[in-house]
Amino acid sequence: MCTIFKATQNGVTLVGNNEDYSDSNTKVWFLASQDGKYGRVYFGYFNGWAQGGMNEHGLFFDWVSGYEEEWLSSPDKYNFAGNLSEKIMEEASLLAQVVVMYEQYNEPSFTSAKVMYVDHAGASAVIGFENGQLHIDYGKSHQTLGYAYHTANSVLCELHSQSKSTFESLLQSCLQTGENPTQYSNIYDLSKREVYVYDFHESTQCFKFNLMEELQRGNHCYNLHQLASQLEGPLIQDYKTKAAELAQLTFTDEFLNVFEGTYELNKELQFTIKADKGTLYAAVNTPPNAVLLRLIQGRGKKSEWYAPSHDAKFTFVKSSSGQYERLILQGGITSDNTGESRELLLYKWSR
Repeated sequence: MCTIFKATQNGVTLVGNNEDYSDSNTKVWFLASQDGKYGRVYFGYFNGWAQGGMNEHGLFFDWVSGYEEEWLSSPDKYNFAGNLSEKIMEEASLLAQVVVMYEQYNEPSFTSAKVMYVDHAGASAVIGFENGQLHIDYGKSHQTLGYAYHTANSVLCELHSQSKSTFESLLQSCLQTGENPTQYSNIYDLSKREVYVYDFHESTQCFKFNLMEELQRGNHCYNLHQLASQLEGPLIQDYKTKAAELAQLTFTDEFLNVFEGTYELNKELQFTIKADKGTLYAAVNTPPNAVLLRLIQGRGKKSEWYAPSHDAKFTFVKSSSGQYERLILQGGITSDNTGESRELLLYKWSR
């Protein structure tokens, strides 16, 4: 369970976040604005699923897991194939717009997690699912969520002058150790569109990123535990940054049907590929715990597809008969997050 807190004083809003988990493979992605989508920065793990971040309008989000709710999908709401928080960061600038989107879309993550959003004006809310319905807890001058709620809340209640240094001290007071230690810490200045990155278990060294300056450099990413060396080198790309550059093309289902089927590595890892209304989707494993991903085709390459919500590339391979019967999966989407290639074999036709 992570810790998130925010405070607004004299028109300045700061947000602090400790990301706590057992996986030390962490990354940051900078994705420039394109096709009407706002520029944004995301933090997360090697699988590419954004855990938190900020967009060019100073809208922040981050999730805290460790809750248990009997979430129910509403037939009156849309289902989004991918990370709904990423869609929100691409399209929303204010908290009020965020709330509208959660009123329109189902969010399966509410079965085990809650999310905090904060906009540049200081409006904040913790959003989750309680008593069979969407629950929104609006914040005031400060708001706290997660593991060190009581520690952070008691400090913020008595805080007379907020600053980067006070947030640094508070983040250190909220650190976790043990099986799910704090992997990285952030401080966001939403007015300045700045984010500071720390690994307090290793040192007090701070890395500062100005979002607007990073976005001007185009799409790129860094491994958080290699920031010092990678910042001195050329820009780094992965499948997630490449997918963000691709246009969403619409095809006929007849064109896409050749890829359909269930591809299996083992009983724990299956992908069911399905075309629907001109878009190709991948359902990871089987219902009721399936994760639905929207796929985007690589430039001019019929057999290469990317999942924008993950650091993942899907390459379909034909057999000697000319039919697609193998799927090469590359990137960190697999559960071990090693990023090694996986070859899945088609074992059930859907066409």
